[in-house]
Formats: sequence, C-alpha cells, structure tokens
Amino acid sequence: MAQTFSGSVSRPVSFVPIIDGAFRWDRWAAPKTNGPFDHHAARIGDDLVRFVYGEHFP
Repeated sequence: MAQTFSGSVSRPVSFVPIIDGAFRWDRWAAPKTNGPFDHHAARIGDDLVRFVYGEHFP
C-alpha cells in the first residue's frame, strides 16, 4: 500500500514500504494509539528480545 511522506521535501512523495506489518518500526518499537506514543504497547525488555530474536530475525 502506498504511503505519503512529507518530511523535509518540498512536496509529498508517495512510496511503498519494503517492510510490512508487525516488523515496521512504528508497529513494534514506537507504536501509537490515535496519535500519541503508546507506552503500554511498546516492546521492551524480555518481550523485545523475544520479538527480535524469535520473530524478526529467527
């Protein structure tokens, strides 16, 4: 699915992410719920280690 990035470019740029689903940074390391960062959904400690070594890089 194409997304739009407006960052520091003068016009929005459409792109297709190469990483999908649960492996995208904004889904596992910095999840958001209705805008703000969701501290309860972020993976930390043992949960993070299990995700990275068990699912992300098995």
